[in-house]
Amino acid sequence: MNRGCCVVLLGGLLALASPPVLSQQAAKEVPFQWVNEFPKDKYPGLRHATFRSALANADVGYCIYLPPGYDAVQNQARRYPVVYWLHGGRPGSEIKSSGLTPYFDKAIKNGQVPPMIYVFPNGGAVSHYDYPKLKSPGESVFIRELIPHIDATYRTIASRNGRAVEGFSQGGRGTARYLFKYPDLFCSAAPLGGGHQHEKRIAENNGDEGMYQFEPGNNTYDLAKKYAAEAKYTVRIVVGVGDQDMNYQANLDWMEHLRGLKIPFEKHIVAGVPHSAQQVYDKVGLDIMKFHAASFQKLEPKIGAAQQDKAGFVYHTVESDLQAGPTEIQVLLPDRLEKDKRYPVLYVLPVEANRENRWGEGLLEVQKLDLHNKLGLIVVQPTFAHLPWYADHASDPKIRQESYFLSVVLPFVERTYPALPEAKGRLLLGFSKSGNGAFTLLLRHPTVFGRAVAFDSPLNMDKPSNYGMGPIYGTQENFEKYRVPDLLMKRAGELGKEKRLALIAHSNFDPHHQAMHELLDKLKIPHEYRNDKKATHHWNAGWVAAAVNWLAGP
Repeated sequence: MNRGCCVVLLGGLLALASPPVLSQQAAKEVPFQWVNEFPKDKYPGLRHATFRSALANADVGYCIYLPPGYDAVQNQARRYPVVYWLHGGRPGSEIKSSGLTPYFDKAIKNGQVPPMIYVFPNGGAVSHYDYPKLKSPGESVFIRELIPHIDATYRTIASRNGRAVEGFSQGGRGTARYLFKYPDLFCSAAPLGGGHQHEKRIAENNGDEGMYQFEPGNNTYDLAKKYAAEAKYTVRIVVGVGDQDMNYQANLDWMEHLRGLKIPFEKHIVAGVPHSAQQVYDKVGLDIMKFHAASFQKLEPKIGAAQQDKAGFVYHTVESDLQAGPTEIQVLLPDRLEKDKRYPVLYVLPVEANRENRWGEGLLEVQKLDLHNKLGLIVVQPTFAHLPWYADHASDPKIRQESYFLSVVLPFVERTYPALPEAKGRLLLGFSKSGNGAFTLLLRHPTVFGRAVAFDSPLNMDKPSNYGMGPIYGTQENFEKYRVPDLLMKRAGELGKEKRLALIAHSNFDPHHQAMHELLDKLKIPHEYRNDKKATHHWNAGWVAAAVNWLAGP
């Protein structure tokens, strides 16, 4: 495995929350519940929400800190990295540790760290473990349900490049287990004040902690060995315990274990600090925040300077961990750009991987028709390493097409060119599979995109069984998150009274278009429907001009 820089911050942490996080030994048991009372308006930027957990068969609460500017109109396309902060103590509560919010808010407002989202999960009855005897799937709820829920609900960088995990005491133990078990999910981790002596006991006694019996091997010692031997991704790690913390020596022993495994790290011992999150954050909290910010920055995509190809298009080469190989962002600008003017961006969504053009090339068609000059548009055509269905794969971190488009392409275009940075300035043009992509992008992100056109597209698929869909979606469950009819029913009340979706012409997929037209009518969603002539399944079949004129029209 590739070795990245790991930082160890030694500082005890006591979560600032109601109730406070006590040490493992002294923690007073309170009745467990998945949803807890939230101290409304107590901390700036902090909100409380719930989601329905199929695994727990219950509503599950979480607290979330959204940074300043998150709700601003100019930031509608901006996506943010997320730090998941795991509470200490047992049983779990999403309110624990939320008292650290003022530290995050102050650092972000002062410009000391870039804006980040912080999420405080509920770790379950036996914090951050799955424990079947108590019917408490704390780990699975977090990994399999909460993280996807956060990515689907908020504007996150929905990949390991934009995720960190941090926690104290029991949360420090949980953080260490998670970073070793799920290096494909996190790029940065801060296990703080963890009681690794208990993890060592579990390792040496076939899962027995004393009060609880855990799965053998599920501990910070054995998992570190497996990570060192097998992990394909390196997580940057910051570990913390104060030199007056009851877990201090256990952390020193654990660090020696990491050294023996050649897992690199740095250490910061905070003098005079006991088992207290607040005291550590008073002294080195900013360092921890900067550590995560640096982890995110290290994995930002590498985007090259503008070049020009043989067709005269400007293009930028891109290296991103969200794609399996190099990609490009191609740009066509109006011949004359007015000073201080912002232009709508037409995103021409390709049908094939890389620069393959079996079905023609949309950007070239727009250029031939001079639509960029006639309508005053910046035209952008991204490429993808795999066949583009504009979805994130269920598990493969190198097939993150939706995340790549949202977190790499859009931000780059809007900071590099005079693009109109609001929904009405982001227009989606696609056909065949990319027409399906145009619809799913708008329906999954209706506040980000203004309008979308689909020409001759497979919009009514029930399973990912044709047209190269399977390798992109990965599973039926994942495909259903992108299924157009389901998204239409889900978003019917959010699309407003203006026409934002258009079905243009027909050829191979006329039944799909007709079915979507009938569903849109049934749901009373305003839309454009044109099927007055049969057109060839191709970019140059004569439909692009009408489609782009509709997209850019009033």
